Amino acid sequence: MDILETLKLERERVMTERERVTHPFDVQIAEIDAAIKAVVTARDPLADIATSPEKIAESLQEVQRKRDQMPIDDAIIEAVKNGVRSPAKILRFLSTQLGVDTTINSVRTRLSRLKKEGKIAHDNRGWIMPSEVSEGLPLDGNGGAAASPDANTGSAANASGVLNPQPVPSGTQD
Repeated sequence: MDILETLKLERERVMTERERVTHPFDVQIAEIDAAIKAVVTARDPLADIATSPEKIAESLQEVQRKRDQMPIDDAIIEAVKNGVRSPAKILRFLSTQLGVDTTINSVRTRLSRLKKEGKIAHDNRGWIMPSEVSEGLPLDGNGGAAASPDANTGSAANASGVLNPQPVPSGTQD
């Protein structure tokens, strides 16, 4: 990995951490802003900030939407629990099913971190829950099911239990 890739990954990691840490503050700030608008409107019904009950209601609905928005990591886990396997499909699920807005790069970064934390896994089917790992095989270093040698044939079973044939020595093929 060259220095540019390392720096890009570090930036993405820092941005992800920043988002995780600042989200609760953003919600609080939105709540305070809505309260300020309500007080200003109550004191001066002709104020430019919010001139009607509809605008106040819209502001409060926006605050509620932000408060109720599922954290992105939880949303990704929910998508994987629902059988969504690829980053692009997870992104689409987050947006259409859960109303969570994020980017494909954020999804990929979070998937990698969630795998390292043991909250999700990855095998030949894509992203899965750890409880879905094929036939109870342990995860390999890449988050997939580790292959185990078959005692009778010496071949290795893949994550779905199908045997991978060993190469046949030359001159012995039909």
